[in-house]
Formats: sequence, structure tokens, C-alpha cells
Amino acid sequence: MVSSLGVPVGLCAALGGETGDVLGHLLPADGITVRSMRVGSRNGAYVHDRRDGEREEVADAAGSPLDRHERDSLYELTLTEGLTHGRVLLSGPQDDRVLPADLYRRLSGDLGANGCRVAADLAGDRLVAVLEGRPDLIKVSHEELLADKRAASEDAADLVTAMHTLRDDGAGTVIVSRSGAAPALALLDEPSSGERGGDVVEIVMPALEPAAGCGRLHDRRGRRRPRGRAADPRGAAGEGGVRCAQRGPPRVGHRRRPCGGDPRRARRDPALDGLR
Repeated sequence: MVSSLGVPVGLCAALGGETGDVLGHLLPADGITVRSMRVGSRNGAYVHDRRDGEREEVADAAGSPLDRHERDSLYELTLTEGLTHGRVLLSGPQDDRVLPADLYRRLSGDLGANGCRVAADLAGDRLVAVLEGRPDLIKVSHEELLADKRAASEDAADLVTAMHTLRDDGAGTVIVSRSGAAPALALLDEPSSGERGGDVVEIVMPALEPAAGCGRLHDRRGRRRPRGRAADPRGAAGEGGVRCAQRGPPRVGHRRRPCGGDPRRARRDPALDGLR
């Protein structure tokens, strides 16, 4: 997804077992440089039957946890790439046993303390851990806020309250995606003022007609997702990890040119006034 915006990406990955051998050939792509390390544990995998246009799960095998030495090597690889390129995106593995949450705290804190910009797409214990490192950007879905009991409901006012709580816990900019036609919300960061503040805005996407026969979107485990929400890209790597194949914490990218949508597409919702 990042590389599709024209941003060169370095993908940090731990690859092991027969699944890892396959992923080693599938991951490299135009604009994506894979920084991998071989491990004794294996990557996860799943099998889907898509012959009828839907994704029906046939089998699912979780990846194996990394041992202490493998975790240290992945941490060093990620830290080196992050400090080299200046920007890192951290995302979580499909199985909670693959990597401990504390690894994300260490990475967020150490990278940020050395001038690297850190973004994270995490939830649960990993979100709690990464917030201790005061990341520059947090992306979370409204479903994850509800599951973590950070939001009382899916109403905009409750989500905005949860976003401010994330800010108080250490986040910079906070983006909350919402399912269906509801636009995403963003609590912008204005560090130049000396305090982390900023407006709450809606991120309005262009209205597009879906392709005929595309069916419903599914997540990486084959479950249906509501329309309007993208399927988790980590599933393409078999066992999510920082969008790094199975379990790597972060995806590292370095920007060569500006990218992103028209800032005029981000607008304030009058209903959000007074909720700062």
C-alpha cells in the first residue's frame, strides 16, 4: 500500500520454514526492497477456496514464536533500517504469540529518541506498548477501539474522546478508520506549538463505483469485512508482522517525493466542533 503511493519501501522480515522459502520469492516487488533474516521458526500460512468468488477458509496454520536471539536480530535489523531511512511503520503479527508486545515499546522509543519518525497500526497490548515510545502517528479502527474498551460507542463524539485519550497516552497524530460510508477521523498533531494539540478532521475519500462481481472484502482469515474497509494487506504475507511477512515489526520507508491526497479532501465536520 505504501509503495503504491510512490514511496520506496524496505520490508523487514523474519522468514523460516517452507512457508518462509515461498515468501522469500513472493515479497520482492517494484518499489519494495526486502530486508530478511532466516530463522528456525516457521511463517504461518492459510489456504482459501475462492472458486465461487468468496474466500472460504480451508486451513490455517499460525506461525511459530521467535526465540530470544531471533527477536534480538529482528530488532537490530529494524532499528538499523529505521535509523538509515528515518521513517518506520510498525504493525502486528497475526498471532499474538509470535512477538512480545514489549518489542514494540523498545522499537518505538529507541527509534524516536534517535530522530526516526514512527507510525504504528496496532491494537490491544501492542498499542499500549508502542504508546510508551510516543510515536508520531497511530492508526486504529473504531472496531479495535471498541474491542479494547477505549471507546464507549461508535458515535463520533465517543471516538474523538478515545482519540484524545490516545494523545494523552503518547500518540502524535491519531487516525481512526470507520467501516461503511463513515469517513475516517484524524486528530492532527501540531508539535511546533510546544504542546500536542490540533484539530479533529474527517478524511473524505472519493466516491467510486465498485467493480461488478468483485464480491465482499474479506480479512486475512477469510472473514467478511464491511464494504468500504480495505482487507488487511498483511494477509498477503501469510502471517502479518509489521507488514513484513510473518512477524517483523516494522515496515521501513524513505520518502523521495511528496505523496498523498489533496488536503482539501480533509474537512472539518461541524458536528465535531467543540470536541477538541
